[in-house]
Amino acid sequence: MNCSTGWLLDVSVGQNRTTIWIKTIEGIILRLIDTYQPSFYVLPKDEYAGADLFQILSQQSIVKNLEWEDKFTDLFDLDRHGMKKLICVYTESKLYHNTLVKRHDAPNFIKEFQSELLQTLFDCNEVAEVSSKGYDNALLLVTRTIAKVMTGEIEVQDLVVSRLLRQDIDKYRSLFPHVSAAIRLREVGKSLVRGDNIQYVFTDAQHKNPLCRVTPLGLIKQGEDQEQKYDKEK
Repeated sequence: MNCSTGWLLDVSVGQNRTTIWIKTIEGIILRLIDTYQPSFYVLPKDEYAGADLFQILSQQSIVKNLEWEDKFTDLFDLDRHGMKKLICVYTESKLYHNTLVKRHDAPNFIKEFQSELLQTLFDCNEVAEVSSKGYDNALLLVTRTIAKVMTGEIEVQDLVVSRLLRQDIDKYRSLFPHVSAAIRLREVGKSLVRGDNIQYVFTDAQHKNPLCRVTPLGLIKQGEDQEQKYDKEK
């Protein structure tokens, strides 16, 4: 493990994570995050209630994935027929969802922007300068970055999101963005299985059809005479 000399800027402990900010002697800002992402099982009242609950849960921003699983709910029931269908809910906190520097599935554009933003904010000799010089420079960077996004200057490759298929496509009950992208890839003949990495770009996040909200990286047309399109609002 590499060691570096520097300063401990801040430590914050939240309900679902601990965040440590460090500034090295070389002036590099590091953020270390230890997050807790719980999963739990839900036993629906009946099949119809389960279908409704599954749909409601799939629309929640903190829900990363949903799966139907057969589980025993009684320790004394060893008969396989005693298994019941439960909904397994995989979650992620909203705070962590918005903190993408350490996430492997975040687009390169987001990672680079946040790293540059941190460097700009803390590129100061004294703490007092952070709230004056650092803040103003960071705000200017945000404004310029938004302008680049809205004018279409960002390369599509830098907006690619990567997510793993946690199960086979046909077992998903909801069209999460990476599932929609996987379905579109399958439609053009690409064979996909559980564990494959799906890469996609948000191209029309408000479209009524979930399959049209994202475009797999392999289906994005690029070239000198072809306009690069992505969802600027997303």
